[in-house]
Amino acid sequence: PLGTVVRFRSPSVWDQYRWHIMLALVIIAVQAAIIADLLLHRGRRRRAEAQLRESQEFMELSTSAGGLGLWVRDLEKDDLWANPRLRSLFGYGQNQVLRFDDVFPRIHPDDRARVVAEVETKQQVGLSFEEEFRVVVPDGSERWVVSRGRTVDEPSRQGARRMGVVFDVTERKRAEQD
Repeated sequence: PLGTVVRFRSPSVWDQYRWHIMLALVIIAVQAAIIADLLLHRGRRRRAEAQLRESQEFMELSTSAGGLGLWVRDLEKDDLWANPRLRSLFGYGQNQVLRFDDVFPRIHPDDRARVVAEVETKQQVGLSFEEEFRVVVPDGSERWVVSRGRTVDEPSRQGARRMGVVFDVTERKRAEQD
């Protein structure tokens, strides 16, 4: 009642643990913000992955429809990635690890020096190239191909790469000879 003095009252939980409760609430709020941010990033990542899958499927459809072989060469490591069509054109297995130097022995001996010189010259000055040459696969068959490529420098990947396309022009060459 009014005008009374309360003695020996037990302090409330708030009075006893005010700073602890406020700290716990701040921590919970920070965790909630982090969780919300992670959920937003997950949604963005899923959309980006779906777009990437769609783009890859479109690229695979385009290259298979056009009979194109794609390649990417890491200039620092000299590694070579090649799609299944290119591996087939050059007579390599689908799981075989490729280096750039592995391709040259498959180029016809009469064309090899010209192709190597052209590729190295264009690579040194950073220009794109286009070469037509013959490929001899292990079964002894010979194919005519055209290869086009260029240097792509991506600072985020820290290094330059050469990327290109190869397509089979054997039928066109046979028609020209006939």
